[in-house]
Amino acid sequence: MMTQTTFELECKLVEEYKKTKCPKIFGKLYNLFYASIFDYIQSIVEDKHIAFDLTQETFITASEKLCLLRENKALRLWIFRIARHQAMNYFRMRAKKEKLIHSLDFIESQSSPDDEEILNRNHQYEVLKVVFKKLNLQEKNLLINKYYNDMSIDDLVRQTGLGKSSVKMKIHRARAKLKQMMIETEAM
Repeated sequence: MMTQTTFELECKLVEEYKKTKCPKIFGKLYNLFYASIFDYIQSIVEDKHIAFDLTQETFITASEKLCLLRENKALRLWIFRIARHQAMNYFRMRAKKEKLIHSLDFIESQSSPDDEEILNRNHQYEVLKVVFKKLNLQEKNLLINKYYNDMSIDDLVRQTGLGKSSVKMKIHRARAKLKQMMIETEAM
């Protein structure tokens, strides 16, 4: 249970931080909220290491956006909302990564996977992460927007300013390049 003095301290620290942007003041807010934010995120994602990363992201976002907080007394609710959004974004991104693997046709069977197939999928995912980093920025953006963000070709045309056939060709070439790099990496 939060005491009146803790609440007043939070409000005072928020006001001071808004005026000065002093990292030491934000550090005090960090110390006040860290344990409860970490526990909250860990209860959602059920992984200590991921919870640690998401807690850090929560506080980074909070420090960048704290000046936008209209009511200092809403800090607790606001920072927990940021934490919840970080956790939900984590699940969305994880689902999108899995969707990309499926959309690139690297998994051949939809039957019940055995241990060997599970290991193979994990290996393919790790290889995909490595080779995906080797694509140029335009190729990455096209693949991410097409397969992660489910953007249509028409949306990609508007976003990139390229012609429809050019977008289709670049996606096709990026997929082929990614597939070839995966084959070459696995052959090593």
